[in-house]
Amino acid sequence: KEKVMYLVIKEDYRRIDYSEYAYEIEMHSNDYSLAVDFADCKQREADEQGKSDYTFKVVQFPSNFKFDSEIEADEERTDVN
Repeated sequence: KEKVMYLVIKEDYRRIDYSEYAYEIEMHSNDYSLAVDFADCKQREADEQGKSDYTFKVVQFPSNFKFDSEIEADEERTDVN
């Protein structure tokens, strides 16, 4: 069975134009409840600051996906020059 990872994404309704969304990854975790708690906390913080354009969501993602920073780190480790 493939392991999954959970991303907390921030949807920003204003960034492009009002008909599209922009997404940023705020954090990633293998622990679903941790991701949900983090998203809830970030949402409360945005609401308290009056940032109604932001929505935080948890999405499931394959854990074998490598982010750019992880790929660069792997390349540095395998470089034997």
